[in-house]
Amino acid sequence: MGPEPSQVQAVFTPEGDAPRWISNPLDVQPGASVQTDSSSAAETWQEASHPRQLAPTQETELQELGYTIRMRKQGKRGTKIVVDTEDKNFNGLLTGGLYDAKDSKYPTVDLETPITNGHGEVAFDEGEYFTGSYAKVNLFPHSTVKAGHASSVITESFAFGENYETTGRFSTSNEEPDTTPGKEDSPSQAPQPGANEAEADTHQCSEKYLLDRGHVDIKAQPAEGGFTTVLRDDTAQVDKKSVDRKLDDVVLGVHDNALTRRNDKLAGKEFDFLGKPGERFYHLPQTQNQHIIWPGYNTQDLDYSATKDNAVNLNLKPTSTPDGAEWGAFIDASHGKGFSVLANSAAKDYTIETNFPAHTHTHWAFSKPGVYTFEATYTATGKDGKELKSEPQTLTFAVGDKTLDSCSSRKPSDSEGETPSEKPTEKPDDAARPEEPTGSSFSPWSLVLPAVLVVVFKAFYNFFRDNEDLIRRRFGLNF
Repeated sequence: MGPEPSQVQAVFTPEGDAPRWISNPLDVQPGASVQTDSSSAAETWQEASHPRQLAPTQETELQELGYTIRMRKQGKRGTKIVVDTEDKNFNGLLTGGLYDAKDSKYPTVDLETPITNGHGEVAFDEGEYFTGSYAKVNLFPHSTVKAGHASSVITESFAFGENYETTGRFSTSNEEPDTTPGKEDSPSQAPQPGANEAEADTHQCSEKYLLDRGHVDIKAQPAEGGFTTVLRDDTAQVDKKSVDRKLDDVVLGVHDNALTRRNDKLAGKEFDFLGKPGERFYHLPQTQNQHIIWPGYNTQDLDYSATKDNAVNLNLKPTSTPDGAEWGAFIDASHGKGFSVLANSAAKDYTIETNFPAHTHTHWAFSKPGVYTFEATYTATGKDGKELKSEPQTLTFAVGDKTLDSCSSRKPSDSEGETPSEKPTEKPDDAARPEEPTGSSFSPWSLVLPAVLVVVFKAFYNFFRDNEDLIRRRFGLNF
């Protein structure tokens, strides 16, 4: 709710025939807890007398257009990037990071930080693992700042411990940005904030939909005699709305930008499925990277009190993996110290155990490129001793750019005239789908959103998305 006291009032619309009700105004203090319910509902809505102004709306015209970017070693293993603008009225956003090569689409070290009053800082760790990387950042002005986008290459071959410095200039609204050494991108070509949150583009991999960016969940739902399993697709790559799909109908794509090295934090023997220390593996992080698919698992709809020992298992039995490949899932340990392994193919552990309704994201790891397929089921034992189980479905990961390039761009089920999966309550509107591209289905796509929306609303969007099902199930919320 922010760092200042607030007064909050909301209208709740329950599901079913229950009437809407208005909450009493709540005085919310930072760090304190306060609650109300329908037993003390208010009779009327109170108009706000002093609505909070979240951000200034007046435009700022820069008097100086220059900026300086420095990259310095920080501590024993860290590297810091610092940006300073000549005009201290500049506010905006820095994005970019370290790329495997000059022509890489997405960074292997993804960085983002606000620039406030002409200054911004962002750091990353273990730079020794990224020797030779191409370091580039993009600067986006706040929507109230009258200046254009800028990009700068910091170095074409990063070496940990070296100092780098580069300068550049923002464009005005009437001119193109100045060229900085090594800069190749025009404003329309450079990566834009919010690029994966926008326009829908139908992706295919052979007979299945390809999802290679954004949020998905392997979701369990209650069913007679057991469970059903769906893939909750919030990526907006195929449908603009969130859609429940069959796992059988989807391929989760993992590009080379997910490659990272096994570092000291993963040195324990339990992580040997990642390969030797210093070797690279494909890593889907626990926290979202907008350029990488972000799979979680979701049991929020299940009644654990009906199961023995309050236990429900997600089983991922491998049916096909590349020769010599290993895979696994692990999660951040409590208090941010270390990790806990959830599944590990090297130990023949293919089950993720859960003990309460939850929406959880983990780290996923694959040691080699190729296609990985799993027989995915949710299982439990009922209070009466009977097995509760979902029908097996195939969960598929296509790992590595070469693997993805081998996928066909043919529209799924062209011969049948049907899409491979349907929404729970309505069929996808095929007429409304974008026309299939004639070339590769991996063409980049983006929609520029103002940097201010990325900064201000990113945290709220992530929270709502992660808890969307729970929020919709409990109440409808209007402000």
